[in-house]
Amino acid sequence: MGTAHAQTVRLEEAVQSTTAEISYRLEPEARIAIVSMQAGSYTMSNHLIGRMINDFVNIGRLTVLDRQELDRALAELDLQMEPVFDDTTARSIGRFMGAHSIIVGRFNPLVDFYYLHLRVLNVETGVVQASSIVNVQNDETVSFLLGPVGRTPTAQAQLLPSAFRLPAEAELLEPSRIRFWGLGASFSSSFAEMRDYASGPFGFTLHATLAPWNNVFFMIGCDFFWADHERGGEFSSTFSVYPFAHVAFGVMTFTDRFLPWGAYVGIGGGFMRTSFRFGDDTTESRTVPAMDFTVGFQAAVISLSYTLRTNFSTISDRFSLGVTLNLQPRGNR
Repeated sequence: MGTAHAQTVRLEEAVQSTTAEISYRLEPEARIAIVSMQAGSYTMSNHLIGRMINDFVNIGRLTVLDRQELDRALAELDLQMEPVFDDTTARSIGRFMGAHSIIVGRFNPLVDFYYLHLRVLNVETGVVQASSIVNVQNDETVSFLLGPVGRTPTAQAQLLPSAFRLPAEAELLEPSRIRFWGLGASFSSSFAEMRDYASGPFGFTLHATLAPWNNVFFMIGCDFFWADHERGGEFSSTFSVYPFAHVAFGVMTFTDRFLPWGAYVGIGGGFMRTSFRFGDDTTESRTVPAMDFTVGFQAAVISLSYTLRTNFSTISDRFSLGVTLNLQPRGNR
């Protein structure tokens, strides 16, 4: 059963009243998720969602799932973030998030004021558990949040009076979908003493990355390594070419569309072709399988990693510093 409010109220009062009404319509500790909010601007949609999350948390009667859970669900279900989902899709998203109920809303104009309409749906049955419509004044706050066409969300947030900025999510970026692909290059050196089939002290790597799933990415590349080495008075030169493939698991976050931060661990392997040139100008070449174990850290475009590599008879290590450019940003549309 829905409720309608004939009088108009300020935006923050509308959000407070609707969140309070919903909080006491549902069972205590019910898990809810705000799945979609159709509004006249990106900033208005984010502002309403952020305010509602904040008010639900302050009331403390329901368990509200945050935006990160929604972003994770969209990524796993391979969906793009949209202002409005149909009820079936919205329920599927909520079910994947582990929510008992979802909230879908819209903020639309009506004559000389706006109305905020929220519906609460049971994710299993689709039954409307609560519905609320509040008429909202078309005041300065609403005008700022809707903003002129072309104004960026960040610019709009800067124009808002501080009292109306979101307490924890003042400037929300686009939804995080931690999927990207990119190209990179790095220089490396080995700390271990060089032995047969072990990498030398100078190297250069070219690689490409692909992240088809959340927090999992694949890397393919080719490593070039060379060294001049002297042992027991005998001189030798070593050059190796090592095409490889890795799979890595990590936790990434984004501060900007192209700038990931996070740590990862990976395992992979390939075949190493090593050429030796000895002091008497004789040469020898060998091709052997190899396996790598890597830990790394990505800070914006800078990548740092440490690798242990074995050809199943010797072990070498590698410290690498390079640049990785992610060509598909988060929030890809």
